[in-house]
Amino acid sequence: MQVRLATIEDSTRWNDYCQKQANLPPLPNYEWLQVFEDTYGVKIFPIVALDESNEIRGLLPIYQIFDYMGNPNLYSLKNSLIADDIDTIHKLIGYTEQLAQERNAKQVIITSGYHRLELPNHFMPIQTVTLDISPNEDEMWMFIRGKARNMIKKATKDGIVTKQGIHHLKEFYEMYSQRMLQKGVRIHSLAYFENIVKYMENQTQFFIAKRDGETIGGMLLVYGKDTGAYVFGGSLVGRGTSPNQLLLWEMIRFSIKNGIKNLDLGESAAGSGVYNFKVWFGGTPRDIHYYKFTYEPKKKSKITHLIQVLRGQFLRLTSFALLQYGTPGLKRKAAIWKRQKGPLQ
Repeated sequence: MQVRLATIEDSTRWNDYCQKQANLPPLPNYEWLQVFEDTYGVKIFPIVALDESNEIRGLLPIYQIFDYMGNPNLYSLKNSLIADDIDTIHKLIGYTEQLAQERNAKQVIITSGYHRLELPNHFMPIQTVTLDISPNEDEMWMFIRGKARNMIKKATKDGIVTKQGIHHLKEFYEMYSQRMLQKGVRIHSLAYFENIVKYMENQTQFFIAKRDGETIGGMLLVYGKDTGAYVFGGSLVGRGTSPNQLLLWEMIRFSIKNGIKNLDLGESAAGSGVYNFKVWFGGTPRDIHYYKFTYEPKKKSKITHLIQVLRGQFLRLTSFALLQYGTPGLKRKAAIWKRQKGPLQ
């Protein structure tokens, strides 16, 4: 067994290996690392395990993020610790731990997605909601709950219309960024979404909702051969009918037409409004399993450590204040900067 870093030449068979995993959305695909690298300049480490015949037997895509204090942390792509057997998993973990020591990382956070692995560093799972897609639109319509169907009908009656296509990227981004900033939430840059389209054009679809010519909602779907993931979205409706149910129904109709059999609707807190919205469509809650490895970084002088702590506190508080109380331009810059302090996917 050889464990090494993959190269761009390995990307096709990397993705083929991911695609063979049952009901796995295209979140561990190689292109995501390229998006991160191109957008934010982060270091990427696509770890792959190969057998004696040079066939892929496991993979673990890792990228590096610096926290507010300047400490490096390593994260995996979502659902991305994949291997044929437990021995290969341990080899991938071992390579990652060696990488963490070399990078002087403070922690490594890895996810194996829907499948829990017998690793000692497992911590409380986060829930996502998945939705099986019937190939028959009428059957799918009757499958989703009555409350969701009523909201779809109401949105249509109230004049909300939907459009789809990657050419709606900027409309989507303006809506998405405006809504997230209203909520005081960190956002990705426009370049991030442009790079998603650049690297995954044939696997990306934007859905937007309009009323009276104004964009009031949107969703982004990334999909593979027969699975997809709803990765970003939101709406600007302060009152009246929400477009979200209609947008998700259009995503489902698109999935039916394109042979997508399962949608991952994304992680959310159990019982929250976002979580309930997904479950009302007939989605099934599923655990996403995470593993956390922590390390003692190399010792620093007390003065250096104190400076780092004060710097981290200053940056955290300043960026928070700008996000809450800054001008629109400063809010946007702060939200994009803060987004780079944690997981990027």
